[in-house]
Amino acid sequence: MGDMDLRSEQTHRNKNTSVSLTSKPPRTPIRHTSTNYLSMTIGSGTMEESGRVVDSSLAARDSRLRHLDVYLNERSVLRVKSRISSAENITADQRAPAVLDGDHLTYTKLYTAWLHRLLLHVGTETVVNEIGQYFWVLKLRSTTRSIVKSCLECRIRKTRPPEPPTGDHPRC
Repeated sequence: MGDMDLRSEQTHRNKNTSVSLTSKPPRTPIRHTSTNYLSMTIGSGTMEESGRVVDSSLAARDSRLRHLDVYLNERSVLRVKSRISSAENITADQRAPAVLDGDHLTYTKLYTAWLHRLLLHVGTETVVNEIGQYFWVLKLRSTTRSIVKSCLECRIRKTRPPEPPTGDHPRC
């Protein structure tokens, strides 16, 4: 029995479970989904001020975006113009990272927590560096620190065993 016969037999056996051992797993469009989430976060929370910043080119005095050079791209994602925009061999997301609010629960906090788990519960600085390569997150360090501190696995791993009480010295 050749390799092709074995593969077709395995595929035939697994037709009842609709799984083929010879086919590759389907690719999920993570980039497209990520862009859709970014577009949704623009209109919510404190990111509503992004429209005012882009339209009027003047941010309010209390705006967290006033020191950033931001623009809306063709997909309505707020991006910051960075100093490395003319660099070669980097992606478009790295040239102009998307601006996210650190307090946005449905995307930023969940993404930060997911990345913390994906990187095997590393510290705050590693997660900040990984996120900072693709996104400009307002209050990134404090958001990441709160997620790392609330991680149960990290808290268990960092605990120290209690010192047993020492007994009294014997009388002389």
